[in-house]
Amino acid sequence: MTRLLTLCFTLLCLCQIVAADDGRPEQWYIVQMQNQRAGWMRERTVREGDVWRSETEMRLEIKRGSVALGIGISSEFVETTAGKPLSMSSTMKLGALPQTKSFRFLDDGVEVKESIGAAGAAGSNESVKKQPMPEGEWLTPMATERYFAKRIRAGDETITVRSIDPTNGLKPITSTHKLVERLPLEVIGRLVPAHKWNSTVDLYPNITTTTCTDERGRPLRSEVDIGGIKLTIILADKDLALAKLDAPELLVATMIHPDKPINKPRDLKRAVYLVESTGETLTDIPSLGAQTFERLNGKSGRLTIDLSRRSLAAEGDAKDPRYTDCTTMITCSDEGVKSLIDLAFPKTDKPADIPKSKTARAEALRKMVYQYISKKSLDVGFASAAEVAATRNGDCSEHGVLLCAVLRADGIPARVVAGLVYVDTFAGQDKVFGYHMWTQALLPTEGGNHWVDLDGAISADSPFDATHIALTTSSLSDEDMTNSLVQMVPLLGTLKLKVETVE
Repeated sequence: MTRLLTLCFTLLCLCQIVAADDGRPEQWYIVQMQNQRAGWMRERTVREGDVWRSETEMRLEIKRGSVALGIGISSEFVETTAGKPLSMSSTMKLGALPQTKSFRFLDDGVEVKESIGAAGAAGSNESVKKQPMPEGEWLTPMATERYFAKRIRAGDETITVRSIDPTNGLKPITSTHKLVERLPLEVIGRLVPAHKWNSTVDLYPNITTTTCTDERGRPLRSEVDIGGIKLTIILADKDLALAKLDAPELLVATMIHPDKPINKPRDLKRAVYLVESTGETLTDIPSLGAQTFERLNGKSGRLTIDLSRRSLAAEGDAKDPRYTDCTTMITCSDEGVKSLIDLAFPKTDKPADIPKSKTARAEALRKMVYQYISKKSLDVGFASAAEVAATRNGDCSEHGVLLCAVLRADGIPARVVAGLVYVDTFAGQDKVFGYHMWTQALLPTEGGNHWVDLDGAISADSPFDATHIALTTSSLSDEDMTNSLVQMVPLLGTLKLKVETVE
């Protein structure tokens, strides 16, 4: 859920249309989710000699059940007045420790620094690497603003630009803005002439952001709907933006009630579900692991979860660095994470008692993660493995991330899965499917390597059951963390489930 909110923020930043001038004072915005105030956003651009500094900051508060969760996202871009990039950075605070990416543009490439928390603090982690300059031509933020101002003055009804936003890293993104209409819009108690635009970016072509700007291109109101979550940003004064709010609840709203209850869900070895979309079409659901998807028509399909079935992994998966390397989230080189392996395999006078097979070791690591995270809590957004190892706190995503990290630290390729799971009771709801995250380990079984599902969050005794429905997988690599999870966006808020058979 929190990763989808950062995607909303990225889209809104990429789709802003702002006129260039000699500097922009602080502009404050109300942030609404599902038509309920959820926080604020602040923008500022200042000129310091021959340098422009553009800043954006957002603070959100949402509820998952009765638990309030704070989310902080900020970014900065520094460039010369001639449009040469100097540096950029983005910080996301989804757990207890902020995650920061900093980019310094050099003559021969870009120095990229990724860090979690303050240096030396428990759970902190930092890496520095060199990457090539972004490919092709692209514009800095102020160059983008000047370009938009010029095109708006010229009366263009379609404006396309290729630019970079710090929250999305070094990959340039092409945004296309099409004028819908010119209309009067009420802003802070007065009517102003406005342009209404529909905007898309090539990275997420099926998601449209609607933005109203004034005649200079300054954003007045922006709105995007992702997976049934509507996020709206409205220009306001500072006092109104910072006023006390009642955070919207987003967890219960996304739960799915099947047509009938499932008895003893943790013991389920095989299940067949009819999946229907309440939207125009049903996006394909992946066939992987124990799961097979069969399309019936444009709006429905049949899902079979059979724990005796495992799909063969791609030939190169075992050596794919996406599944073996340590990342900002999957901090498998962190000493705190690596030390947890000893909890799963304590030293003994009988070395033969320590499991040697990867399958047995993976299951032992899964049980250890379930027992190690002692505070099963919804008040963490999306923490790194290093942070979880230090705090022992989190929900399903923290269990999935930590298990993925200790598996990689033990030499077992791993990734996470985002999807649904059936629970008897959760957040005040009974007999529902809720959005969930677990782990897959690449293990040698009969006939080759297979991705084997392991859930470290729900039960110490049951590694997996047939009420888990996978919607997407992610390596949680630094380059593709949000992009892989966004594949499930078209399914959010649109699914209906019927239970056909359970065994």
